[in-house]
Amino acid sequence: MVSQFYRKLSITVVALVTLLHLASFATTPKSLPEGRTHQMAEQARREPVLGSSTRPYEDLLNHRAGFAKDVTGGAGGEVVVIDSLNYKNLKDALESDGPKWIRFKPGLKGEIEIEGHLYIKSDKTIDGRGADITLTSPDDCDEIRFWGREKRNHSIEVNRSNLIVHNIKIIRIGAGDNCGQGIGIAFDARNVWIDHVTFSHNGDESVSMGKGATDLTVSWCRFVDTDKGILLSWGDKGDDALDGVIKATIHHCYFLRVNGRSPFLTYGRAHYFNNYNKDWNWGAVHSTMGAEVYSENNIYGGGRWNNSPPAIDTISNRWRPKPGYAKTVGDVFLNIPDGIDARGPGINTGKVFNPGEFYEYKAEPADDRLKDKLEKYAGWSEDPQWPEDDEPLGKERERTN
Repeated sequence: MVSQFYRKLSITVVALVTLLHLASFATTPKSLPEGRTHQMAEQARREPVLGSSTRPYEDLLNHRAGFAKDVTGGAGGEVVVIDSLNYKNLKDALESDGPKWIRFKPGLKGEIEIEGHLYIKSDKTIDGRGADITLTSPDDCDEIRFWGREKRNHSIEVNRSNLIVHNIKIIRIGAGDNCGQGIGIAFDARNVWIDHVTFSHNGDESVSMGKGATDLTVSWCRFVDTDKGILLSWGDKGDDALDGVIKATIHHCYFLRVNGRSPFLTYGRAHYFNNYNKDWNWGAVHSTMGAEVYSENNIYGGGRWNNSPPAIDTISNRWRPKPGYAKTVGDVFLNIPDGIDARGPGINTGKVFNPGEFYEYKAEPADDRLKDKLEKYAGWSEDPQWPEDDEPLGKERERTN
């Protein structure tokens, strides 16, 4: 019996040593060669409450808000580290199956040129912290697409959802008008959060949503020197049956010298709060065809010209014969020429939804502090921040535009 006891004890010790040896391989990533994508072997379980995650970069999700408040992106999934500006590495990661949290080698800086449309799959996070990455596709119509359908005539349904894009630049996507959307979200895709992204010189809209897509939050982004900002519903024939579901939150964004569509709604609902919009050309916020905008505690700094159109309007015309709806609460209108109605003549204020019925939020006062905060912190940054209303503002960051 003694010999049997020691034999069992020996087997148990060997088993424990083997398990510890295997665990060391599971927790220590292998050293992979430079110049290609690193896929780190740490397939952690997905955390439904991400504040409890042991992976520190997932603290990003503490800043979710608005209609995309439940987005998780690639949380709990495979970590992919991009260590070069090779487009194929990024494309392979974004078009792969399963949750991926995509990061970049610290200090990596430069442009990644999109070649052909980039179709992002579900459950992805693009996390640009620690790097300076610009996605671009100059002189062609290549786009970044998060679409729920693919291929010719959009006939294959793929049910895309759950995307986070954080702290990158999207510049010079597309060759001109109607050619090149910075990020296109369409065909029933949902749950998208775009945060601390700088958009500039894009051919068509920098962000567009339509064809049944919904649940979008755009936060702390900078739109500068670009033609169109954000389009909610493409407004094609028959889209009224699809795009009534659109729900978008746009908060703490800075729109500077954007010609128009900041945003433009044909259908759906948008909560637009704590933004700073100045020097528009042919308009800032527009709604039509029954779309609803709740504009709250924003700063409208005036159009580019003395005869620039109003900041907010509920337009109708021969292409869109029904007006939209807009409600303004606590908005501040600056530099408005005499005789110009900043909110648009005859603005239609009825039938606007209450965002507080959908989620909790805090709207800061539309004052100089908010203006300074957005000028300093909106868009890509070496150190992205989300300063609270009662926090002291940090050192002003150097800006190129």
